[in-house]
Amino acid sequence: MQLSKLFFATIVAFASSSAACKCVINGGSHPEATGPCCQSLNGNFDGNDCAAGSISEHLSNFRACCHTWLLNNVPLTSDCDFPGPAVAELEKIDTPRGEGVAVQAK
Repeated sequence: MQLSKLFFATIVAFASSSAACKCVINGGSHPEATGPCCQSLNGNFDGNDCAAGSISEHLSNFRACCHTWLLNNVPLTSDCDFPGPAVAELEKIDTPRGEGVAVQAK
């Protein structure tokens, strides 16, 4: 009985942790970009993540918004998948581990 409760709790925790979108680059998360992009789509932003379910019909728009934010003149991307060429965009880009503060492109 205890094992099944633990298994269920693990599944719920995993599902909830994977149901969030962020603007990222090279593994670095950037809430200064995630928040405005999430809010522009009327999504639920919790200070670091945008609830994927709240923007599920607009994941490509979220990624496009992330692209308007730059770190060392390189656009951010989204860590949420949607149908399309997303995998190529997540390849390593020559920036220092995604650290620093992103700024919105003008």
